[in-house]
Amino acid sequence: MRQRALILLPAAVLAATLAGCAWHVVEPAFGARHTVRTLNGEVADAGTAPVEVDAAAGQLSVEAWDEPRVGVTARIQCRGWSCRAARSIQLRVAEEDGRIKVRLDGWPHVSSHGLQAMVTVRMPRGAAVDAQLGAGRIDITGIEGDVEAHLGVGRLQLAMPEAAAARISMDTGLGEAALTSSSGRSERHSPLGASLRWEGRGRARVALHCGVGVARARLG
Repeated sequence: MRQRALILLPAAVLAATLAGCAWHVVEPAFGARHTVRTLNGEVADAGTAPVEVDAAAGQLSVEAWDEPRVGVTARIQCRGWSCRAARSIQLRVAEEDGRIKVRLDGWPHVSSHGLQAMVTVRMPRGAAVDAQLGAGRIDITGIEGDVEAHLGVGRLQLAMPEAAAARISMDTGLGEAALTSSSGRSERHSPLGASLRWEGRGRARVALHCGVGVARARLG
């Protein structure tokens, strides 16, 4: 398992209102930007090598397909002064130590307000994935291997065949956790964090972690 760095996020990313036992979380708003660069990368013969994805802010979509390669597209979006920083960002997709690693090099550690990446990763459905995003939205669809996902602030969603899943654990620091399976919907709300556990007969182990926001799993 990779070590997780502490991600400090601007207050504008999150609006949370707590009133007694009621709460409301507003997802990060990433509008009013334009795409300044589109970056592409792939590993042609990935097989079932695990895939690791790291991104800072924006949207990360992980989609299963029936090809042996991993293909990645990243659209870099910006506004205002952040467009200057966008010029130095590079997409890196490479096999390292038996794993396919996807990351955006050159992302600024400061002065990144207004900068985001819309990243789409297409990968073999039987491979495992480990996805990390600081703020925004993660969507993982159709993967039948192990899944681990960490999101700082925003919305985290998983859609997986129910027959593929062995165990699912979901945790939020502040917000909502919800799971829908053939046996019905299970949901937890809490201003101090929510947690869900589910067990099935498949092989995939799933761990979804969201600091602030919403984590949802749908088993079909």
